[in-house]
Amino acid sequence: MTPKQILVVEDEALVALDIADRLLTLGYQCAGRIDNGAETLQRIAAQRPDLVLMDIRLKGDMDGIAAAEEIRRRFHLPVIFLTAYSEDEILNRAKQAAPFGYILKPFDDRELKSTIEIALYRHHTEEEIRNLNRLYDVLSQVNQAVVRIRQREELLAAICRLMVERGEMDLTWFGRLDPASSRLIPTVYFGRPAEILNRAAFYADVRPEGLSGPGLAFREERPVVCNGCLSGSCPYPADQAPSRFGFQSCAFFPIRFQGRIWGTLNLCTAKPGFFQEREITLLQEVAGDISFALDNIAGDRLREELDQQLQQQLTFLQTLLDALPFPVFYKGERFRFLGCNQAYETFFGFSRDQLVGRTVYDLWPRVLADCYHQNDLKVMDSKAPCVYEAQVETIPQGRRFVQFHKAFFLKPEGQVGGIIGALEDITDRKKEEEEKSRLEAQLFQAQKMESVGRLAGGVAHDFNNMLGAIIGYTDLALDGMPSDSPNHENLQEVRKAAFRSADLTRQLLAFARQQPIKPQVLDLNDTISSLLKMLRRLIGEDIDLAWLPGHDLWKVRLDPSQIDQILANLVVNARDAISGTGIITLKTENVPAARVLGVKETEFTPGDYVLLTVADTGTGMNREVLEHLFEPFFSTKETGKGTGLGLATVYGVTKQNNGFITVDSAPGKGAVFNIYLPRFEEKILLERAEKIEKKVVGGTETILLVEDERAILNLSRTILENLGYTVLAAGTPLQAIQLAQNHPGEIDLIITDVVMPEMSGRELVGRLLDLRPGLKNLYMSGYTAEVIAHRGVLDEGVHFIAKPFSRDELAEKIRTVLDGET
Repeated sequence: MTPKQILVVEDEALVALDIADRLLTLGYQCAGRIDNGAETLQRIAAQRPDLVLMDIRLKGDMDGIAAAEEIRRRFHLPVIFLTAYSEDEILNRAKQAAPFGYILKPFDDRELKSTIEIALYRHHTEEEIRNLNRLYDVLSQVNQAVVRIRQREELLAAICRLMVERGEMDLTWFGRLDPASSRLIPTVYFGRPAEILNRAAFYADVRPEGLSGPGLAFREERPVVCNGCLSGSCPYPADQAPSRFGFQSCAFFPIRFQGRIWGTLNLCTAKPGFFQEREITLLQEVAGDISFALDNIAGDRLREELDQQLQQQLTFLQTLLDALPFPVFYKGERFRFLGCNQAYETFFGFSRDQLVGRTVYDLWPRVLADCYHQNDLKVMDSKAPCVYEAQVETIPQGRRFVQFHKAFFLKPEGQVGGIIGALEDITDRKKEEEEKSRLEAQLFQAQKMESVGRLAGGVAHDFNNMLGAIIGYTDLALDGMPSDSPNHENLQEVRKAAFRSADLTRQLLAFARQQPIKPQVLDLNDTISSLLKMLRRLIGEDIDLAWLPGHDLWKVRLDPSQIDQILANLVVNARDAISGTGIITLKTENVPAARVLGVKETEFTPGDYVLLTVADTGTGMNREVLEHLFEPFFSTKETGKGTGLGLATVYGVTKQNNGFITVDSAPGKGAVFNIYLPRFEEKILLERAEKIEKKVVGGTETILLVEDERAILNLSRTILENLGYTVLAAGTPLQAIQLAQNHPGEIDLIITDVVMPEMSGRELVGRLLDLRPGLKNLYMSGYTAEVIAHRGVLDEGVHFIAKPFSRDELAEKIRTVLDGET
């Protein structure tokens, strides 16, 4: 066992020499003899003895008590006072220096030895306690650093500093294994002297440099301790021994990271025997805390990296969602919103922050929310995608029609995690579909009306031929019958019935737009004003007729008789719809092209129109009635109280004049009929010709009569011959051409049917004009057809008489043509 080094501080040389000899005799080693305080402090700093024997009185400015206080403060060494004085004042001062003993001169060897041993034991005990307290403090500080510091290098540097400053180590460093070279490379260190880190190489394998403390601790995964470096007991190569750098005690602890040895914690101190069992236990705990901290830091870093990657992925996914042009949302398993894309925010008018965490019941009315929630439940329960249409409330645009596409998504564990949905705004598409359906219905209705019109025109044509025969033969019978004859009155009734039937066919032709017309430029205000008296007689006294003429009304071009037809039919219908008292309103106004475009009607040419409105306060009509309103023979009146052709006639007349009609009505709210007639922009002065009653006369001219109906042909020939004309009768166009070629004399007029086999009446007239230029012509037919009329309008110079006609009507028309009258 190495003798304890005792420094003797005594200002009397002989006493100092005597004490030194006694120490040797007692088994101690004298570390030197000094006679003043200042030199004592220098020697202790350089040599670090185990104990100091010090006289209270010393040479120089520093006495023994002052020196002992400094030794205790700076070096923590035990001091025993030697003095020949026992004054109370000196003893009280000596107590303040906290000496480890007090020996009065003279003293014997046994007193000296017992005092030294007690002081050494007390110092050793206090030093152990102090060391343990320091290490406990270091352990506490390390734990705090582990919690506070989240960067590995920063944490290791802080631990090195704590070990030196709070644990009184001289050098602390961490060595980390370099797998490529098997070298333990110093990564972080603190303290002095650090030359050992620059001059020594530490390895983890079995080479000589691997026999060092760090290498053994790494390889064997256990603490390695050396408390006697000066004695040469350290397992280092000779040129790298810690003692060469002033260290007397060293300890090395393996540091683990993620279950494997990562490196070593290396502690060096100039104090001999520093690392005892309790110190090693505490330092192992420090090493364990460091290993735990490294795992946590790596875990935190990994979590941060994963969080960063996750955040990047979420940001990328959100970027993808925001790039989608249609709204997207997603909800958790409790149906609370987790997020949405930018299109969703724009569409609904609230931010993502306002959406997240809420349910549909927090955002929309309950009726809508119930619909959304039920479909969410359907997706969750069936685990199948769901597509459906619904209405939503949005802040920017109000209520919109959308199509939802919803599906569920799974958690990583495989359980249903929530719902993701997208929606498409189909409001415009819905409107387009509704408009398309409406237009298709209108087209179907128009096609149906056209078909019915063609049928009506065909029926009217054949019927007119028969009525013509009835009227003609009745007229012939009446000519030779006295007025007092019993059959005269009967024939008159037959004639009246035939004309009433002719009126019915004219209504059918008007509906079919096959009634020939002679349009004129009119001012509707003037025309309607002239009809007010007649209209008031039609409606009776209980119903008021309000007339609201428009200011500066534009002109229109149509047959004046058609205005009579429109107003008479609409006013009579309005009268029948009013129970008791009421009001019928007639109104005219100009409608510019821009306003016309807003009318929900397809069959019209864009431009300016003059609007004629007929409104009543009657019972109104339901949707079903409105759908069939203009069909011929459709009527809501009782049997015998209407033909069902009144509104059909209005419809046909309006269409024939390139106009259109709309109706607005509902049960109990009356009806409003709007007749749109195209504006006539040419400035034409209207000349009203008064009708002059003419006496029906015949003539002596030659007439070529062409009619494919044998009965009509015979009847017409008889009538013409009775009027004095020479008649060439032909049953076909080819016979007519042959007669014209073979007749030696003049032919003044051709009267021809319009529609016949072989060729039309117009084609026949063209052929005959080549044979006989200047030949006058008169067309007759049960309907006009395109062969003589352009869209139902007779051209200038075309003469026409509609079947059925009376003898007088035919006679007057013939004279008009032959005499050149218009």
